Amino acid sequence: MSHFDYNPIAQFLTLKFCCPKCSNHEETEPFFVPTPDFAAETHRESVNSEFFKHICSKCNYEFDIELHNGYNGGSGEISGLGDNSFLDVVEEFEEYDNGWEYEYIEEHVRDIVKAIDAIEDLSQNIKSILYKNLYANLIGIMEAYLYETILHTVMSSENSKRRFVENFKDYTNTEISIANIYKNIDEIDTRIRHSLDNLLYHNLPKIKPLFKDTIDIDLGDISLLIKPINKRHHIIHRNGKNIQGEVVSVEKDELLNLVNIISNFIERIETQLHPHHPDLSDFLSEDAFGKLNEIDISV
Repeated sequence: MSHFDYNPIAQFLTLKFCCPKCSNHEETEPFFVPTPDFAAETHRESVNSEFFKHICSKCNYEFDIELHNGYNGGSGEISGLGDNSFLDVVEEFEEYDNGWEYEYIEEHVRDIVKAIDAIEDLSQNIKSILYKNLYANLIGIMEAYLYETILHTVMSSENSKRRFVENFKDYTNTEISIANIYKNIDEIDTRIRHSLDNLLYHNLPKIKPLFKDTIDIDLGDISLLIKPINKRHHIIHRNGKNIQGEVVSVEKDELLNLVNIISNFIERIETQLHPHHPDLSDFLSEDAFGKLNEIDISV
C-alpha cells in the first residue's frame, strides 16, 4: 500500500501512477476531498474520510483509495502500490466563494430550530439538558464558520496570503535568516494553515481585528456574543456550572435569541463577502419550522 499526504484545503485530488500488474500509466478521475468536522475539539475527532475505487483501464485491476482530512492535514492510501512506487498527487483548488460554509450554516441552524420545536413536549429536565447542548452547538457553528471563512479567503490568492503574513501580529517578531528564505517561501502555505488552525475562534476580541487587518471584513459589534460564549464555556468545560459553582441554565427564548444573534452576525460577514447572498433569516422563516415560524427570529 502506498501512502501520501496532500494539502487539506484542496477541493479535488487526481492520482497518477503505473499499474503494477500491466505497467499501464493510470490517471484517476478527480476525487472530492472530504471536509473536516469543524465542530470537533481535536484533530483526531475532526478527521473525515472518503473511500473510492479505481479500475485499471488496461487490465481491470482494482485499486482501493482512501482519503482522510482533518484540522492538521490530509493523508491517503492506495492499495496495490508499494511505498516506493511512483505516485503523483495532483491537487486542484477552486476559487473561494464561501458557498459551502454558508450551506453549512443554513443546514445546522435549520436543524437546531427544528430540534427546539421537536422537544417542546418533553419533560423540563430533559429540555434543560438539550437546550444546553443546542446552545453550545450554536457557538460551535459560529466558530466553524469563522475558521472556514478566513482560511479560504486567505488561501484564495497570493495577495491574500501576503496581506495575512504582513498583518498577522504573531509573525511580527519572527526572525528568518537569508539562508532560509526560500525554504520559508516553500513552506508558507503550511505555516499559514498551521497558524489559522491554532487560533481560538471564540476569542472574538482577538479574531475581530484579525479579520479586519487581514481580509478587510468588519465583524461589527461583538458585545452580544461575549456572554453566550462565556456561558458555552461553562456548559462544555465546567459541566454546566459557573466559577461560583452555580448551575447554568438555558431557556427556550434565550436559545432562540442566540439563533437570531448568530444569524445576524454571520449575515453581516456574508453581506461583505457576497452582497447578493440571500440572508439567513429567509431560511429561518420557512414553513418547515411548524410552530416556530410564528416566533419572530428574523434579522
